[in-house]
Amino acid sequence: MTRFPRPALCLAVLTSLPIVAAGGAVADSGIYASAHAGLTFPPDITADGVSGLGQAFSIDQELDNGFNIGGAVGYRFDLPAFDFRLEGEVTYREQDVSNILVDGVPAQNVGGDTSSLSFLANALIDIEILPFLNPYFGAGIGIAGVESDGELSLPQPIDGIINSRFDGGTETELVYQFIVGNTLPINDTLEAFIDARYFRAADPDFALESALDSSIFGPTEADFEIFSLNVGLRFNF
Repeated sequence: MTRFPRPALCLAVLTSLPIVAAGGAVADSGIYASAHAGLTFPPDITADGVSGLGQAFSIDQELDNGFNIGGAVGYRFDLPAFDFRLEGEVTYREQDVSNILVDGVPAQNVGGDTSSLSFLANALIDIEILPFLNPYFGAGIGIAGVESDGELSLPQPIDGIINSRFDGGTETELVYQFIVGNTLPINDTLEAFIDARYFRAADPDFALESALDSSIFGPTEADFEIFSLNVGLRFNF
């Protein structure tokens, strides 16, 4: 399993980009469409619940680095001091489960993944400094379908838990994100960009379901947050 310091990696790569000559300036006011893809660096998911025996338990779900892919449509306002953008974004994220601990005990036969499909409204500010240096920053808010499909078995029962799935179906949650990036104009209509994003869902509830009799231990309230580093293209109409 390969793991990296997520915020530090995103910011280090973003700020250490080679200087590339660009072929134009950032576009004026108008409609644009963009597509992006990149790597995700998810912190572990920690959840607390109550077993079928009425005993409290905790779950730590460790995740591998994953991927995300998405797109956006928006409008750019060319203001005197900076550009302001409003956009609607759709992004899918997925990460594999690498390990699960129940009350600190490592589980066996671990598998599955976590995923999310988000719909966000973003507001961003672009600042033109040099042809190759056009930083932007912003934030977004919206909703997402968040899902965890972790499978596990334990060498011995813990609080009545033996073979289980850490899931509960897709949870629709309020989500938000923060974005910082840089735009590299290619010509009058096409721009390349790179950015780092922090994405978080508001405490989704997952269930721990027994593989033996489908009884439910939970629900469990979990943290769901993801750092990502993305590259993309933006087309200005």
